[in-house]
Order: sequence, then C-alpha cells, then structure tokens
Amino acid sequence: RHLTCAALRAAATSEAASEALARGAYPPATLDATPYGGWRALLADGNARNGFWATDVLVPCPWRHNRRNPSHMFYMAALTQIGLDTRPPRSSAGVGGADGSAAEGSAEAEGEEVVAVIEACGEEDLRAAHTTTLVVFEPPGPGSGPGQGHGVWTRVSAVAHTYSLRRTGRQCAELRFPLRPLEGAVAVAFCYNGDWGRGPLGTDYPTVPFYSLQARPDVPLSGAGPLRAAICARARFRARGPAEAPALRQVRA
Repeated sequence: RHLTCAALRAAATSEAASEALARGAYPPATLDATPYGGWRALLADGNARNGFWATDVLVPCPWRHNRRNPSHMFYMAALTQIGLDTRPPRSSAGVGGADGSAAEGSAEAEGEEVVAVIEACGEEDLRAAHTTTLVVFEPPGPGSGPGQGHGVWTRVSAVAHTYSLRRTGRQCAELRFPLRPLEGAVAVAFCYNGDWGRGPLGTDYPTVPFYSLQARPDVPLSGAGPLRAAICARARFRARGPAEAPALRQVRA
C-alpha cells in the first residue's frame, strides 16, 4: 500500500503531469516553461510570466460635439480591451520613443496593474490617447472630496503606455494603471485624453463608466454582458491593433 501511494504521488507531482495540466488550462501561445525552469513552477504561479487575464470590451467615449459643430468634425474613442496583469514588467512612466510610447524593461513592477487598450479616431488634431485617466468611485468616507453629487472619486493616471498605432487621426495605445487605487471601488470610469481634474463631469469627452458594483454585479463591464476573461499571451495583447480590435465604425454609426 505504501509503495502504491508513493507511486501515485510521484506520478501526480511529476513534470509530465504538470505539463499535461498546463496544456489543458492555458492557450498554446502562453505555454513556455523556460521562465520558470519547469511546469510545476508555472502552475504554482498561474502562468503569470507568460500572460494575464484579459477580455474584449467596447465602451465608447464620443466627443460631445460630434452632432453639433458646423465643420462636421468627428472624434470617437473607446476602451476596447482590459486585463489584469499580476506580474507586470517594470515600465518607464515617461515618453520613451518618437511615437510617444513608453520604454519597458525586463524587470518586474512593484504592484499589480490594470492594462487597458484605448483606441481613437478623428480629425488631424485628434488628442493623445495615453493621457486618458480613470475615475474611481469609492464608498463615502471622512476626509474625501465630494464629486458634486456623483459620490467620492479619485483620478488615476497611467504609469506607462505603449502605442501600437499613432498617426494622424488614428491611435491605439496600451495603458497601464496601478491596481491598488481601484481596490474597494464601487465603480470605475474612464475619460479619453484625461478628465482635467473634473472627474465624473468629464470634459468635451464624457467620463464613461465601464465597471459598477452597485448597478449590476453580474454585468461588470458596460455593454459586454457577464465578464468572460481568458489568459492572453503578453505578446498577443501588445501586438493587438485596430485591425483586430472591435471597429470604431460600429460606434460611429
């Protein structure tokens, strides 16, 4: 009996068994045990070095004057993807390249990050996507500033960004926000190009909610139905561009 139990334990904890479990749990594009030195370590870490949980969304943020301007100018932005990176690379928060993208190193950042893809189209003076901010609504508490009837809120700026596309009238950027300020939030919204300190009031772009704990706990992402996330390979998420993301033409109509 002892020998049988030992044999079963050895089989269940073997690298072969761990590899089989990993191949059944994660997409092929994320199956690389090299960073871990083995399949058991990959499973123990949730494969966080190779990918992170992400989901496709389409939450539009239209320019407020699209229908009311004599020049017929049009601008549309949208949050098209969002993910949670539990083992993010350490990033440079400044502008790192000629295209405005931030340089990223191989070391890991200090905390978990929310990763968002912001896509925008418009005229030749389309504003920068990487200054988009999150507006986080918190339960009322002492010492917090009111949001003029919108509840207690704080602004969260991106700590890093990378553009997959930046040309006249068209942008697609990956923004990274620290997760800690979002913990305990009752709702989270975003404002394209930044809320300019106005929070829920927005600018000439509205502040658009995409997560609400109070309204519909079973529908956390606006317009997306129940949240269905999956492990996404890091290279796949970063390479994803406007050709693959939900088309803004759908929103424009």
